[in-house]
Amino acid sequence: MSGAEFVAVIGAISSVITIVESCHKITKIIRQGPNEFLKNLEPHIDLLAHDIQQLRRLDLRSPRHIFLNGVLGGCKGYLEQLTTLIEEYKEATNTNVPYSKRFVRALRASKLQKDIQNTWTIISEYRSTITLHLAVHNSINALPAPNSDTKGLFGLPPRNDKHIRRQNVLDTILHAIRNDNSRSCILSIFGVGGIGKTQIALDLCYQVQHQYSVVVWIRADSDVRITESITSFANLLSKGGRSLCTMEDSLAFIKTVAKTRTRPWFFVFDDYGSTTALPSICSAVMDGCQQDVVLTTQRDKPSWGSAIEIPPMSEDDGLQLLLRDSLLSLGPDDLNSARHLVRDLGGLPLAVAQMAAYLNSSGKPIHNVLQEFLGTQHTLSLTERQRQSSYSSSLDDSFKLAFQEIRIADTNLFDFLLQLSVFDPDGVNESLFQNYFLSLRSRGDYLPGYYTLFCRNGEWSSEQFLDATMRLSAFSVIQMSSERDTLLIQMHRLTQGALLKSVDQSILLREVFRAAAIISASLSMEDWEGFALSYRRLLLGNIRQWVDMRTCHIKTPSHVRMHSGILEGYQTDMATFLAFNDEEELAERLLLDALQLQSSELGDSATLTSTTMVSLANLYLEATDLDKAETFTTRLAEVNQQANVSKPSLQLVPLLLRGQLEMRRGELGKALQTFQNCSEFYGTAFGAYDLIMSAFLVNGAEILLIQGELEDASQLLYDAQCIAQASTDSLSLTCRVKWNIARLSALKGEYVRAVRNYQDLIEDCRLRFGTQNPRWRTLHCELGDVYRELGIPAKSEDCYRNGSATVARKRRPVKVEPTDISQALLHGCFRGGRTFLDC
Repeated sequence: MSGAEFVAVIGAISSVITIVESCHKITKIIRQGPNEFLKNLEPHIDLLAHDIQQLRRLDLRSPRHIFLNGVLGGCKGYLEQLTTLIEEYKEATNTNVPYSKRFVRALRASKLQKDIQNTWTIISEYRSTITLHLAVHNSINALPAPNSDTKGLFGLPPRNDKHIRRQNVLDTILHAIRNDNSRSCILSIFGVGGIGKTQIALDLCYQVQHQYSVVVWIRADSDVRITESITSFANLLSKGGRSLCTMEDSLAFIKTVAKTRTRPWFFVFDDYGSTTALPSICSAVMDGCQQDVVLTTQRDKPSWGSAIEIPPMSEDDGLQLLLRDSLLSLGPDDLNSARHLVRDLGGLPLAVAQMAAYLNSSGKPIHNVLQEFLGTQHTLSLTERQRQSSYSSSLDDSFKLAFQEIRIADTNLFDFLLQLSVFDPDGVNESLFQNYFLSLRSRGDYLPGYYTLFCRNGEWSSEQFLDATMRLSAFSVIQMSSERDTLLIQMHRLTQGALLKSVDQSILLREVFRAAAIISASLSMEDWEGFALSYRRLLLGNIRQWVDMRTCHIKTPSHVRMHSGILEGYQTDMATFLAFNDEEELAERLLLDALQLQSSELGDSATLTSTTMVSLANLYLEATDLDKAETFTTRLAEVNQQANVSKPSLQLVPLLLRGQLEMRRGELGKALQTFQNCSEFYGTAFGAYDLIMSAFLVNGAEILLIQGELEDASQLLYDAQCIAQASTDSLSLTCRVKWNIARLSALKGEYVRAVRNYQDLIEDCRLRFGTQNPRWRTLHCELGDVYRELGIPAKSEDCYRNGSATVARKRRPVKVEPTDISQALLHGCFRGGRTFLDC
């Protein structure tokens, strides 16, 4: 053994000991206090320790095991990292700490939980490598010597404990083998993907293993894999006596050994394709003296040898597989639905197993899942029939085809509308969709979820259909357009032309809403921070034009009822964008007008007025009109409660607004508690550590900056910055994190770093928003504070002048006030999860 190999062996032995000790340490930490998340991890840790213990039985000095040193070293490193994370997580979830510390730790706990999951995923991959090595080692030891008549298994994959044994099919295959007239048997089993060919072949291997000297499993999807398996098998037969590297040498050695045996061999070539190696292998293995068997599994029926087509599962076997792990209590109706599912899945074991996993993970009743499946099957078959028909290139047909795709996916509607090249919602044939809707409802069939866009109170609505198609087509035009500025100019001219013509009210309203659709689609496509200044100005001009048109032509409650969905979705998008660009009065006018019309006709409704209330509350928080902000925050919570809103994101909004209101009023302890409730609620509902959660981190950091708890604030900002850098979805979040880091540097007395950060923020603001906005003024005031502390009065005065600072503001010490926190930035952080159709 060389010096390097000796070091590797010592390292492997040391790693085994260290890993086992680390597993015991982690188990001990987990058992120190009740924690559901860590409790679920404990059995996996025990299994890892058990697998590592098995390595002690191996001779790690053998060249066969040398590579384990690297695997064990990597596993040890990540296990040490996991230990540290678990210790931090236990500390973060400790409630016996002061309140402010508890809030910081609660936010940290969400991130640590995600880190623990990611680290364990990596460790699980190391464990898989180790268990695979152990399995191969055990297979090698089980393989008999060349002249031995005892059974041996080579290369068999692990058995699936959830597999349903199909004995009738096995009996058919065994009957064909026994009745084969030739001395040696070549048999193929074939069938569609997912029919269970591999599992049947595996069951057969274990059933006949006592009748054959060797049972060999070869992955045969390519010549390369066959060569690897055959050379490995030949080297194992040689028991280290030879080093066989080529297919020719391996087959020659196998042929020599085959002549000395006294019992037959059983070969399985799994997933056999268009390879050319099988004839030469058969000639080497089958010497004619033994009744050897070569079994292939493949998709298509071969042109040689005997073949058996694998049939679908029987209904009883399928039912057993579907309900094997079910935790639901089942009645007669449920069993009938389950049988129906098995039949509709074609008796394919893979499909039935996937459906069983869906049933167990979703927890839905079987009859509900059956209805969903039947609806999907119906639309798939309908789509296929329509695709086989000839269509003209009219817009009606484009929409029809697009919506057929929507019926299949039912997830993201406008992705399927990008193919539309003509923007003319008036040309959509409503009857195509209405007739399908009425037909499904009359039969009680599953109705695709997107049809709610076309209905009001469960009934078909022509107005809703118009609004929905207008939204979808507007978004498709925006997505297709490479020059959005040009598109908006064309839209502006189109609308002006409609105003100048003598057209009736209904056509004019369509033109008004078409203009709104394109504007709002633009606002919903991306974070507002990403808009160029020129594009922002163009949008503002078009919004002002639309507001004037809307005021003139949408006056009555009947118009509100006709276009309620569009009204709120478009107006709140536009109003919030106006407020973001220092147009608070116009934004307030638009929102209050919309709310008054909606409430007068329909009353406070969570589906129609909640978004308007959120926008108004944000607007008043930004303007520090806290009494009005509280009024709409309270109304929003009441509306959601009365409407029994269950969507987690909607339940979260009133809490967020309440926390911002408390922060602006200086009630920092209450605000901390509210934001902690938000983070816990979000973590429970979504289990994610993403942009939304990072916004909670920044919320907490801003309160801690106001309180002067800089170290805790620094940790939260660091975590939020890591998320912001890993994502490009929210530039407003990135700006908000950077802004608070600049404040943190100033509060710590790191003025040079603070100046650099503020200058970057100011330049970004100039390029994106110009110089006449609240952000520009606040940034300059804060930079003026930093220059004042550096003793550079001239630069300080210049900054105060640009920031329109009052005398009192100039004299304020370096600190953070609640009014310094821009509500517009907060709103921008929560736009990442919205889509145009959420309006």
